[in-house]
Amino acid sequence: MEIFIKNNNTLLKGTKFDSKPLFTAMKDDRFTTIANNFMTKYGKSKTKGIPIKGKEYIIHEDEDGGNPFVKELRVSLQPFYMPLVDSILLIVGCDDTDSIVITSPTKGNPGRFFTTSEYSYKYYNTEEFLRQLGKNLKFASPKYDGNFMTLEKDWHKSLRSRYCSKLKTYVVPNPVEYFPILFIGCSRHNIKHMYANVTSLLRASNEPRLYTPFAFIHALIRPLVFNIVGGKLLHRQRLPNIDIPNEEYFHFREEFLSKINRNMISDCKCRSNTELIPVDPPNQEYSWLWADIHLNRYEQRRYTGTFWMTNYNYERRRSPQRYSQVNCECSCQKLSVTYCETLSKNIVKN
Repeated sequence: MEIFIKNNNTLLKGTKFDSKPLFTAMKDDRFTTIANNFMTKYGKSKTKGIPIKGKEYIIHEDEDGGNPFVKELRVSLQPFYMPLVDSILLIVGCDDTDSIVITSPTKGNPGRFFTTSEYSYKYYNTEEFLRQLGKNLKFASPKYDGNFMTLEKDWHKSLRSRYCSKLKTYVVPNPVEYFPILFIGCSRHNIKHMYANVTSLLRASNEPRLYTPFAFIHALIRPLVFNIVGGKLLHRQRLPNIDIPNEEYFHFREEFLSKINRNMISDCKCRSNTELIPVDPPNQEYSWLWADIHLNRYEQRRYTGTFWMTNYNYERRRSPQRYSQVNCECSCQKLSVTYCETLSKNIVKN
């Protein structure tokens, strides 16, 4: 339990939630249009509408790192990590507030979003909107155990936000690091600290392509990224100070190895056990960014398109498999790994 307490303090630092908030990433044209319009307004305010040379076009990629294409920018200034927002992070709390708030890099009125708005083409009922969120979306909590959860039926009836008639904004302190978040049932105090915590954790990874809502959700569900380097299975934390207990680590490791069809020399359940049974020819080594995007994501189809989701318990076996046919001790127990390697080579030959 200590590791979870430490992790939660990292993510929820400074907040005053009575219970842990829930997180999900969603593709919704209504909100992404608002976010992009705010970004356009901010960009024009900094350049007076004059395009900056070299910023007219950008190579844009989907959040899974695929389908690259060149797209003309709609903004005069592109100071953001993700200049073309196509998803938004949704954070649901249980604070006693009637506000629904979207982040913005500049002051502006998003319009009467839930009644009549330039961003929508029909009437929206707030209560029905919230009910559909619970019906159609899967949520993550800061447990770091690989599980998504669904909201209970009529979950929204305890929220004052269901009476909200318009969308409010939270102007972020640093516009050039703008991150699109929609807050439901969150006080202004918690919004301020939650936004700071999410963006600081993502920026600490120093990977602009992973500065996205889906990357953040994936880090909550699967906090470790695995990679094969020099014939060894190594791992890194996706977010700083976000780790998991050894038991959870072992199951994540098992799942990853099963997915890529590789075996370890020893089936010892520890983190220092990294030696893999060699393959001929050796696998190509990939960067950690490539491994994060292509080796450690699990795809499922959802009603609005491709979401990177999985259910951890569904894939977990009752008893962990033995990674090799040889039950050797690993180096953490100060026994010879060389002997295990010799046996593993014999297994490969046979």
